[in-house]
Amino acid sequence: MKVGLFITNQQTLDTDMVSALDDQFAMVRLARGCGWDSLFSGQHYLNEGNNKQLQMVPLLARLAAEAGEMTIRSLPLAAPSQRTAKRHSRQKAQ
Repeated sequence: MKVGLFITNQQTLDTDMVSALDDQFAMVRLARGCGWDSLFSGQHYLNEGNNKQLQMVPLLARLAAEAGEMTIRSLPLAAPSQRTAKRHSRQKAQ
């Protein structure tokens, strides 16, 4: 069985992004050290305004240095956001 880690790149507005990124580096190193196989991260393209996030490609590029031989993939989370956005705009219109 292969085991992977999904790293979020969204943080609340009051979060120190440098500290959060350091925590993510530590999680990746721990997963790699425990023999986990892969690393994933995703990104919503719609933001409700109550969070902030790092750009996907630079984040994954930097995490790759910690991941070593782990497989790295991005997972754009567009489809659920589109449905949510449409539902939200319909609710506002009512």
